[in-house]
Amino acid sequence: MKNSSFKIYAPAFDMPVHSDAEAFGVATWLWMHAKNHREVPLLALDHMLLPAINLRQYVLVLEEAQHGTRPIGYLSWANLSAEAESRYLNNPLKGLSNQDWNSGDRMWCIDFFAPFGHSRQVLALCKPFFSKASARYMYHRSHEQGVRVMTFTGPRVDPAYARQWWADRPMMAAPPTPPVVSTNGINTLASRRS
Repeated sequence: MKNSSFKIYAPAFDMPVHSDAEAFGVATWLWMHAKNHREVPLLALDHMLLPAINLRQYVLVLEEAQHGTRPIGYLSWANLSAEAESRYLNNPLKGLSNQDWNSGDRMWCIDFFAPFGHSRQVLALCKPFFSKASARYMYHRSHEQGVRVMTFTGPRVDPAYARQWWADRPMMAAPPTPPVVSTNGINTLASRRS
């Protein structure tokens, strides 16, 4: 799919990339440029990038420029069971096995990176794919505030349904601080992780 000057690859939404190898190469290239990822051991690629690519649970965004196309963003998600969610919360880098990625109905954004300053554009391009979804994600700004678990509810999800959905799926390894509602209406679970 083309959207103005962007090319989007989202295999789960019938927008496939040419090959898994190409997707892995593009995602790895972005990973190596992302400030919060480039220090992570390459061994982590095996359980953080490969499962998403093999299961087609990712979105890649490329920018078309005058001198060619360059990758600018990546997002991946998993559908976890309560047990897998607990393992993920306790050890995000090693907590998920390949089987965990589609083990339940608790959607988590596993990775998001846009290392060249395109975060807003990439998120805006990804949001329509998740308009009917409720998901959690870890906000990693440890040097500023610690890790926070946050929630996303798509604009096409009924608010009453969303509240019940979250109530029915409490986190197994709940952070110590209570939920806070952010100014834009998206629920936020703020926590400091040790």
